[in-house]
Amino acid sequence: MPDTIPSTANTNSASALVQKPKALDALTGLRFIAALTVVVIHAIKYGGHDTSQLGPYAANAVAFFFVLSGFILTYVYDQRMASVGTSKFYFARFARIWPLHIVCLLGAVFVDAWFGNGALLSRKVQFWNHAALLQSWLPIYKWSAAFNGPAWSISTEFAFYLAFPILLALGRKRFYPIMIASLLCTATILCALDYCIVNKISTWHLPVELVYVHPLVRITEFILGMWLGKRFLSSKRSDSIPLPDAPPRIGSLIKDSLFEILALGIVVTIFYFVNYGPLPDFLAKNQCIATKSWLARSGGTMFGFAAVVWVFSSSNGFLGKLFSTPTSVYLGEISFSLYLVQAPVLAMMAHQLGDAKLPKFYFVTIGVAMSLGFSMLLYAVVEMPIRQLMVSIPEKNWKKFWSSFSMAFRSLVNGYTGLIGACIVLVSAGLIQYERNNVVSEGPSPEILEAMSGLMDSDFAPITFRDEATLHWFKVVDREDAVELTMWWEILPGHQRVRFMHFCDDAETILFDGYTNKDDFDDKAPGSFVLDRCVVKKEDFKPGTKYLGIGFWRKGLGVVPADRGRRQMENRRLLVAEITPDGVIAVDQNVKAK
Repeated sequence: MPDTIPSTANTNSASALVQKPKALDALTGLRFIAALTVVVIHAIKYGGHDTSQLGPYAANAVAFFFVLSGFILTYVYDQRMASVGTSKFYFARFARIWPLHIVCLLGAVFVDAWFGNGALLSRKVQFWNHAALLQSWLPIYKWSAAFNGPAWSISTEFAFYLAFPILLALGRKRFYPIMIASLLCTATILCALDYCIVNKISTWHLPVELVYVHPLVRITEFILGMWLGKRFLSSKRSDSIPLPDAPPRIGSLIKDSLFEILALGIVVTIFYFVNYGPLPDFLAKNQCIATKSWLARSGGTMFGFAAVVWVFSSSNGFLGKLFSTPTSVYLGEISFSLYLVQAPVLAMMAHQLGDAKLPKFYFVTIGVAMSLGFSMLLYAVVEMPIRQLMVSIPEKNWKKFWSSFSMAFRSLVNGYTGLIGACIVLVSAGLIQYERNNVVSEGPSPEILEAMSGLMDSDFAPITFRDEATLHWFKVVDREDAVELTMWWEILPGHQRVRFMHFCDDAETILFDGYTNKDDFDDKAPGSFVLDRCVVKKEDFKPGTKYLGIGFWRKGLGVVPADRGRRQMENRRLLVAEITPDGVIAVDQNVKAK
């Protein structure tokens, strides 16, 4: 994500530069389009709208970042690594991503503490793991997105940086064996994860997340980019990179434009084939869930993105020129800040406007504008100055070191971009405050109100599952072959888990877990209501089953207690139904107010 063509600011030693690489402006401009795609989809999600059909677009934008990163690093360092040195490379990469990462991480904690319930402040082990950029390395479900969610890709990218000098040295003469070995390794991992899912060694949630975030799986995209970079340097294309002010030739302009459209068309075709064609259904029927997820999120389109990178690296077509304009290049340069700051900004908006029920377009517009304004400010006062400050220390370039302190001011007033960013933030904050002051809560939906009619017990006391959700009422209906439970939930600000059901015996020992409700609870904004209907087949009752219970659970996060006077099941779960000689009835004595 953060890689761009560096200037001589990366090093002060003339010997360290074998040859200053030409800027690939069109690729820098494309980075902004990919980052903007992610921000828009996340804004829709934080606004309380369904993004189940849009998720693959954001996921594949990250795949583009990884392919582009491998390509750019190879293009820049293939002939320079020996003179630059591995230690300087590592330090330069760390200085590139860590300062902004830690600022946005603290921003996420601040937003949760100020506007939310402060739950993030208690997760000290997770915080230090995220601060060290290791969150995507651990196989714990939802661990990688616990704070600043999008930063998982920076953690994965950090692993790529560590591997890059080794991969470059191993592939000095021939790189395609590394590419083939990476594909075989990924295939082996996918088969192993599919085996775990089919044989119930793990629930499908964790393997699918590992496919998406873990460096061992995602490094194939990075290596593909490296292989592409090696091919680019050995071809004549690296000598034909268009100059910014080069006059266009009509024939070349038309030809390059057609290749640009063709490359983008390849991405679109592959994307729809692996997400909406017959392939996903075929893989699902054959229980290849991890492989299906990998192909949909990155495994298919990475080859299409390789074509895009190859074409736009030296293209002089209409789109190439559009993405090479100074404005496009600037937006591409701040796209790293935009990508990292989006989650704290959107989370703040969700906390402030959760009851406003704003139209999708309005919420997304304000969210994107405010994220863009903050990214302009962070690029000027954090990303560039601190990077230069850190890099100047091992170079012992004290002039650059001291100039870093005034660089923030110069960056702010340069082209007034910093002032423009500040104005965008202030205007967006004003709109948020205006909407907050005029919130009219919609309350429960007509469907919920209809379901409540005649069912609400005046003695029922709402039951809160800590920071997850509040149960306002529930009803148990005993059928001939099944039990129907209807529950009305209100989502709380700290919600992360999904509702699950368990079956237990007379001693309240769990005999079986099942009937997890993920669809109705994931991606719900705080303050929203969920009408949760669950039909439990009696044939699923295990011998000795006495009670049915509910709770909120997720692998890696565990369960949360039900906040009420009398707690059962080790204070973690709520019993809702009892199997008696007269049938299945609600456990009224456990849920009414005391």
